[in-house]
Amino acid sequence: MLKYIAQRLAMSIPVFLGVATIVFLVVRVIPGDPAVAALGDYASKEAVEALRQRMGLDEPLPVQYVRFLGSLAQGDLGRSMITGTSIRDDILRALPYTLELTVLAIIIGTLLGIPIGVYTAIRRNRLADYIGR
Repeated sequence: MLKYIAQRLAMSIPVFLGVATIVFLVVRVIPGDPAVAALGDYASKEAVEALRQRMGLDEPLPVQYVRFLGSLAQGDLGRSMITGTSIRDDILRALPYTLELTVLAIIIGTLLGIPIGVYTAIRRNRLADYIGR
């Protein structure tokens, strides 16, 4: 059992790196400059360039990628361009509500799903079966 868990955890590392790489590339490939998006279309060139430098967008793509992975490894998800707060803090603030909704959805789904499944299994290929599905 422990060996199986270790194998699954080892397999999750390439998956994590793959997802992180896809996210990094998609954000870089979409049209538009993130600095212009943050400051608006009427921002001065100096302000846009200063923000690009502060965000590290003026560096080569491989350097940006290594910094991106380093930040992820440290748990730094960056700052929201809208609110300016830490994204990690935003996630932690919303997590209790998300977990509450998830647990309630599982409970409701179980309480309704099992009886409906049993009822439709007993009345197979009848109207109740089709409605239950």
